[in-house]
Amino acid sequence: MPPIDHLKIDTGTIISGSILGFITTIIVVLQFWARRLTCLPFKLDDYLCLAALLFHHVLLAASGVSAVDGRLGRDMRVTAAEDRNSVVVLFQATSVAKIAYTFSSPLIKLSVLAFYWRVFPTPAVRLSCKVLGFACFA
Repeated sequence: MPPIDHLKIDTGTIISGSILGFITTIIVVLQFWARRLTCLPFKLDDYLCLAALLFHHVLLAASGVSAVDGRLGRDMRVTAAEDRNSVVVLFQATSVAKIAYTFSSPLIKLSVLAFYWRVFPTPAVRLSCKVLGFACFA
């Protein structure tokens, strides 16, 4: 049987997720602000990017809950012995994180494809965007 570790909270997950979440939020806000300054209407790629950001924030929140309340990174034997509810919270939070990632990842890919569709309106790019878009949905 491997030795039991007594790691407290996985702060690396919380800190790195918070920093990346803050940076991505700033970038999306700047993207919408640039559209507003140039008086251009919001396009499909902007809305897809915003939807992906919302799902990404759900993913960050679920990761934070799994790290703090679910005690992510600790030995399951220690976690289960101290508090059985934390194991349930860990599995629930990771399930929510998986669902949020399932939507966040394809949405941001579709946002990039919609951007390419808008910027490069050639038949070759449109065909490749269609093929990659169907791959994202699959």
